[in-house]
Amino acid sequence: MVLDNAAGEEQVRSLLPGDGGCGALLTSRAPLAGIEGAHMIGVGVLSAAQGIELLSRIAGRDRVAADPHAAEAIVASCGRLPLALRVAGARLAGRPWWSLAQLGERLADEHKRLDELVAGDLAVRASLALSYQSLAGDSQRLFRLLACLDAPNVGGWVAAALLDTDLPGAERLMEALVDVHLLEIAGEGPPGWLRYRFHDLVRVFARERAAAARELGEEQPAALGRALSGWLALAEQADRRLPSNVYGVGHGRAPRWRLAAATTDSLLADPLAWLDAERVALVAVVGQAADAGLDELAADLAASLVNFLDLRRYFDDWQRSHDAALAVSRRRGNRRGEASLLRGLGYLSLNRNSLDAAMNCLGRAHRILGQIGDRRGKAQAVEGIGVLHRLQGRYAEAASCYDQAMAAFLDLGDRHGEAWTRFAVGVLHDERGELAAALAELTRALALFGELGELRGAAWTQRRLGVVYSARGDLDCAAAWLERALAGLRGLGDRAAEACTLRSLGELHLRGDARDKARRLLQDSLAIASDLDDRFFEAQVLRSLGDLHHLEANQAEAARRLNRSAEIWRQLDMPFEPLQQGEPALTWDPRDGSHRASTGQARSRPIRDKRTSPRPRSRQCCNDLLNRSSHSDWQVTAIMKDIPGVPFRSSYGGHCSLRRGRYSRL
Repeated sequence: MVLDNAAGEEQVRSLLPGDGGCGALLTSRAPLAGIEGAHMIGVGVLSAAQGIELLSRIAGRDRVAADPHAAEAIVASCGRLPLALRVAGARLAGRPWWSLAQLGERLADEHKRLDELVAGDLAVRASLALSYQSLAGDSQRLFRLLACLDAPNVGGWVAAALLDTDLPGAERLMEALVDVHLLEIAGEGPPGWLRYRFHDLVRVFARERAAAARELGEEQPAALGRALSGWLALAEQADRRLPSNVYGVGHGRAPRWRLAAATTDSLLADPLAWLDAERVALVAVVGQAADAGLDELAADLAASLVNFLDLRRYFDDWQRSHDAALAVSRRRGNRRGEASLLRGLGYLSLNRNSLDAAMNCLGRAHRILGQIGDRRGKAQAVEGIGVLHRLQGRYAEAASCYDQAMAAFLDLGDRHGEAWTRFAVGVLHDERGELAAALAELTRALALFGELGELRGAAWTQRRLGVVYSARGDLDCAAAWLERALAGLRGLGDRAAEACTLRSLGELHLRGDARDKARRLLQDSLAIASDLDDRFFEAQVLRSLGDLHHLEANQAEAARRLNRSAEIWRQLDMPFEPLQQGEPALTWDPRDGSHRASTGQARSRPIRDKRTSPRPRSRQCCNDLLNRSSHSDWQVTAIMKDIPGVPFRSSYGGHCSLRRGRYSRL
């Protein structure tokens, strides 16, 4: 016995067989959980292959096989929904003169899609309307309001914000939508918290109902504002609870819709898990807020995501959210928001190794923050500018920036800013060879990070302490710090810093002549750098692998690795790594093609004391040499003695050194 499209248990219970001699197959939009002894089978959408098969059976196999791309487009436009595909196939069967491409073009317009999915008394819209009409008024309202959101999936708390009600009541209404298949379970977010989404065709229908309700005066903008400000409130709290706060975030005056404190604590028990689950929605919300002209909300939310997006390296999301928020901030004359977003884009450009773009963004942010009197933001910007100067070998300028930032943070009592600036100063001392000063600043920074609960800052500092102790020759102490840093970074999921630390450990074992262990560590580091497409770290690890191959007397492979490293440095327009005292360098004499090792003792003093920006005339000399370089086998990158930090390829009679050192972003 088949009982199709049952409205509920009461409608079919009296029709069910009374003994085991007969079975019954029931279909319904509702779950019919009250039927005793029933075996429940959920029917979802078809797979792409099943969708093609269904379309072929109805419209004709030869016809579908003749235009597989159009068939795939039809299946996609129907969202692989069986009813929609049945209607599409029926339309094709009734119009043999139509091509599949013609129907595909008609279905491509989302706003007219439901108009096209009608064949006789079969209609997707009519089927969805039956489910919608079966709902109570509050559930219908929630259905319409959910359609106003651009987020592809949402947590149950969003319903509470839209309706401005308590969470348990809102979740019951969400479950009612799931029961009639107007909403789907999209999986779990943080443990125990479900996420929901519309099927594509259901979303189209929901937006039709929302548009009709707007004409009747439903207050949708207020509901939308509550939901967007709810995302902001939770994102701000999640950012504050992260174990990483590299970029200090200032917050504006945008309103917040807040859940009960206990609910917030439960949702954000693992802030990274919540941000991972909400990431796509959050980026969409920034764009929707920007489109709605909500400049304060868009700017604040985009800034609240920076630490998370940096840790997870979601650079495209970072770019998209900041571009949208920056555009609306400028349109609305929101200078604080503009400066905050320019600072965020500066850090993004730094991560992408676009140092000129980073300097431009941070410089503009610094000027605006000075003009509006934001001392903390100005100090944060100038500290970032100092990092850029250091990365380009302009140590005096970097020190000046750090001095300005430190003075401001101390005056403001900003211990977070102080900690990160002390870390930056320690890195600067290390790269200049001032190891005692580096240890002093890094030790202070580590203590501050510990007091602040800043785990990422602590791990970065531990890594740098390992590098400094290695330079001092205390290899056991260096290994202990590096291993501690590696464990912390892996716990945080900071893969870029993990790659950097693996490289430092590899070099440490290389110095101890544990070549097999060094090789494994360096190869692991290179694999991460390649996976992250981080060319900065890739160049560093290739240089270290070149040293390893040289020590193994594999000069061809050493040359290949070192040349590739130098090529990346040139492409990034960044100075090559400085040679530290006592560290080996691979030297090539172009007169006879010989290779040999040398040490950095002769150059260690100029690197410590005179590392400055190259003079323009000297840079031109390097460019001339680059242009004249003609060695056909491999091009060796050299560093001219009188121009520290400027790479070039050489074909003149002299010694060309591939220098090595501790140069790093962190």
